[in-house]
Amino acid sequence: MSLCSLSNIEKTFGKRVLFDRLNLTVYPGERIGFIGDNGSGKTTLFKVIMGQVVPDQGEVAIARGVKAGYLAQDPVFDPANSVIDEAELAFADLHRLSHELRELEHAMHDKQGDELGRILRDYQHTQHEFELAGGYAWRHRLEATLLGIGLPRESWEQDVTTLSGGQRSRLALAKLLISEPDLLLLDEPTNHLDLAAIEWLEDYLLSFKGAVVLISHDRFLLDRLVTRIAWLHDLHIDTFPGNYSAFVQ
Repeated sequence: MSLCSLSNIEKTFGKRVLFDRLNLTVYPGERIGFIGDNGSGKTTLFKVIMGQVVPDQGEVAIARGVKAGYLAQDPVFDPANSVIDEAELAFADLHRLSHELRELEHAMHDKQGDELGRILRDYQHTQHEFELAGGYAWRHRLEATLLGIGLPRESWEQDVTTLSGGQRSRLALAKLLISEPDLLLLDEPTNHLDLAAIEWLEDYLLSFKGAVVLISHDRFLLDRLVTRIAWLHDLHIDTFPGNYSAFVQ
């Protein structure tokens, strides 16, 4: 069974035809390298899959219960959030409980007597809810992901408005991976990553149980990761088994 299928997709912007009866099917466990000339429509096709761009003709079908996640090149964050707050939004309920725990921890610092006792009881109750919801396993994954993509602990309380472009890209990638979608759409995910973070991401994607569609100009990355090449050209897609080296031979 496919996770996602595009059938006879057509899209025109003004007088420019971008797609003409384009077809693509993505299956579980695949890692597809999505290639094509600049301006051929790779990013637009991701937006078609996510429903952000509506095709003029054709059908986009995502299997029931399948969650798709898209890494855009221009992430938008809540300016009121810290790095850790924004990352935790991948799981809203656990984020709420984690935020409550941090607030209660801060409240304990200057309290004594009965007031401290009340805060401790609230903390224990919230901590119990957090444990029941699998919060500590989730928290471990969240922290490992932030560290893996190159956001050290000292940056976690930093306001997102103070982040550099590279840090914003890393946070967007971490937030997406933490949410564990079934289908990952990654648009140049290694931009702004150092070598250690790229190696961490490769290991993560190699063990990822869902499907990945990856736009990248990094031929070495495509060679190490992908199981199929999807070449967008002349308004449609041709696919080829194997990695990038197999495609160019």
